Amino acid sequence: MALKRVIGALLVCAAPLLSPSARAKDVIQDAAIAALPRLTAYHAVYDLSLAQAKGGNAPASARGRIAFEFSGSECEGYVEKIRQVTELRSSEGAPQISSLRSATFEAGDGKNYHFDIEQRANRDPADHVRGEARKDSGQPLSVRLQNPAPREANLAAEALFPSSHLRRLLASAQAGGHLLEALVYDGAEDGRRVFRTTATIGNALSTPPAAKAAQVDALKNMRRWPVSISYFDADTKEDQTALYVISFELYENGVSTALKLD
Repeated sequence: MALKRVIGALLVCAAPLLSPSARAKDVIQDAAIAALPRLTAYHAVYDLSLAQAKGGNAPASARGRIAFEFSGSECEGYVEKIRQVTELRSSEGAPQISSLRSATFEAGDGKNYHFDIEQRANRDPADHVRGEARKDSGQPLSVRLQNPAPREANLAAEALFPSSHLRRLLASAQAGGHLLEALVYDGAEDGRRVFRTTATIGNALSTPPAAKAAQVDALKNMRRWPVSISYFDADTKEDQTALYVISFELYENGVSTALKLD
């Protein structure tokens, strides 16, 4: 990014008054953040179906839908809304239905994060987590929960919020990188969990996208990479199996297609 663009971003995104040394450090950090790839606002609907089943407890069939909405900028901050419904059927018994509703806001500088997440399984009472997290230079990640009960926690200082993680993933792909390891905090589960992630990035794809929804003018001639992100429990030090894996094709404007969940 040209220096003019970086300075413009710093001028528009006003910062609080700080001491000269703290202000200089924050300006350097903000310049580095502003130089990361920009993310495009978009809305997508992903239809889910069972691609492969492994193990004796694997479902016989699965279907679902994810409605995803992303908007904002590094100055306005990023708003992400997700609604997901999944139905799993085994060879015997009733179908298992789960739902997720998530609304988050992340400040453009990656220092503040607000989350409101509700999950429900079948007819069980919903698990509702709401709170905010803040990152200050040299300090632990500070989390303040409102739901399910007022509570505070200090977590790993180096953890990234989701949009910051995505921008660093894009920066790595554009630079020809193939691996990005990072701690990520998204407010999920009880709001006090940090994930250790390992992202593998393939070479830029040259073939046309298979998904019809991706064959639009807005994405035409835009670079994209195959990406797979494995999520692990950050508190467990020894080798472990990933809690889950997300694979997708990532465009250079932040749009994701060809989503796979494992």
